[in-house]
Amino acid sequence: PGATTPSSNQVQAPTVANQKTYTTAEVAQHNSVEDCWMIIGSGVYNLTSFLRQHPGGVQSMAKYCGQDGTQGFETMDRGRGQSHSSSASQLKEDYRIGTLAN
Repeated sequence: PGATTPSSNQVQAPTVANQKTYTTAEVAQHNSVEDCWMIIGSGVYNLTSFLRQHPGGVQSMAKYCGQDGTQGFETMDRGRGQSHSSSASQLKEDYRIGTLAN
C-alpha cells in the first residue's frame, strides 16, 4: 500500500491536438539561422538545431526561416518535381512545436 505505479498518461509526447498554435507573425520573429522557425503545411517547426545537419546545407533552408517553407520542402527547393523522402518527412516531425493558426 502507499506505493504508486506510474500512470500511462503522466509522460506523453506532445500530440498535434495539444500543441501550441502560432500565428504567421509569431513565426516571422524567428527568421535567422540562430533562431529558425518554419511553417510547413499546417505545422510550425523549430529547425534551428537541424540547419547545420541538413544534407542540402544551411543556406538551402535559411531563406525560409520565419516564413512558409512548404513549397521548398515539397519540391526540395527545385520548384517542382522531386520531393523529400518519407524519412525526411518523418524526421521533420521531431522538430514540430505547434500548428499554424487559421
